[in-house]
Amino acid sequence: LSPQYAAPEQFDSEKYGSPNTKTDIYQLGTIFYEVFTGTKPFEGETFEIMNQIQNREPKPPSEVADVPKELDDVLLKTLSKSKEDRQESVLYLRDGIQDAFGL
Repeated sequence: LSPQYAAPEQFDSEKYGSPNTKTDIYQLGTIFYEVFTGTKPFEGETFEIMNQIQNREPKPPSEVADVPKELDDVLLKTLSKSKEDRQESVLYLRDGIQDAFGL
């Protein structure tokens, strides 16, 4: 488990529910966030990162890097604390990224 790429439910399943396929979507979202911005959504020491993942929202990608503002909605949805608010599948994530870049 790499804390920088972990979903909230991996730290507290009582509060966020058990990990499932939407956990994978969150983890993939952290990777895309880093690819597009050059930085992870949350940084610091392990316990700081765990706290931030559970209690803070990441900065919109367009505030961190020169990316389309439309990417903000896609990646922030992926990084939602609530699994129910994340994309239903990686296909929707892919489609959102393509749409953000006009592909």
